[in-house]
Amino acid sequence: MGAAMGTSRTLEPPRTSSSQLQHLWLSLVRRPWSSLVLVPVDPGTSVGWIAAPLPELGRLYGLGPFELLSAEGLSAAEGARLADGLDDGATNRARAVVTVEAPAASEVALRLVLAADAAVLVVRRGGTSLEEARSLIDQIGCEQVLGAVVT
Repeated sequence: MGAAMGTSRTLEPPRTSSSQLQHLWLSLVRRPWSSLVLVPVDPGTSVGWIAAPLPELGRLYGLGPFELLSAEGLSAAEGARLADGLDDGATNRARAVVTVEAPAASEVALRLVLAADAAVLVVRRGGTSLEEARSLIDQIGCEQVLGAVVT
């Protein structure tokens, strides 16, 4: 994938406990996927730090390479190209893990979530309402959601 479709970059160090990472990992291996979007329910919630440990976990468990892509701040055209790449499975044979802004604040994010094989929701303890989470799940389809991370 080209730079116009998203950028691979070093993300913030993980701030999750090992049990949270283990729970996330078990959610991710429940079914096959080649593209996954980490989706914050609330605008302003960062999700890059959740993606950061996934390539190492994939290597440890023999699941092949992972490509981390940030779609935060992409234009509509750049987001469309990235979504088309996810639809086509054109991610250099690596599993694509895409970080996005909250769909409530970004049409690009919603398009990417719908184009991906799977999604993991990121909810804020004491900040995300149940109604907001349910609304997002209704938009993207519960069959696409592998799990959630509570921050």
